[in-house]
Amino acid sequence: MAEDDHRELLTIGALADATGVAASALRYWEKIDLLPRPTRTSGQRRYPASAIGLVRLVLLLRDAGFSLPDAKELLTTRAALPQSWRELQRRRLEELDDRIAHAQAAREEIAGGLAGVFGEPTG
Repeated sequence: MAEDDHRELLTIGALADATGVAASALRYWEKIDLLPRPTRTSGQRRYPASAIGLVRLVLLLRDAGFSLPDAKELLTTRAALPQSWRELQRRRLEELDDRIAHAQAAREEIAGGLAGVFGEPTG
């Protein structure tokens, strides 16, 4: 490996700092094969700089409500099986629509209760 390659590799601490993800979470993601196993130098994990983008993508999927198993499936199938990627996205959209509908109904109930009990406007 060339000397320049060593400078581009990140320790787990550097990857954690760059992404805001705890090192313990990165190790767990590696254990469940969400992150590829990194090379090791003197026993220390060394991630390529591209791992930052992958971790950010996992965070984006998580923030969108995907579970880690769903994120793993999306990441492993997106290139080979784009239809599977789209199907997972469709399912997640349906789940979000259901959650939004339930939240809106709960909001209307609470607003209606406030108007009825306290005489306050519902808007």
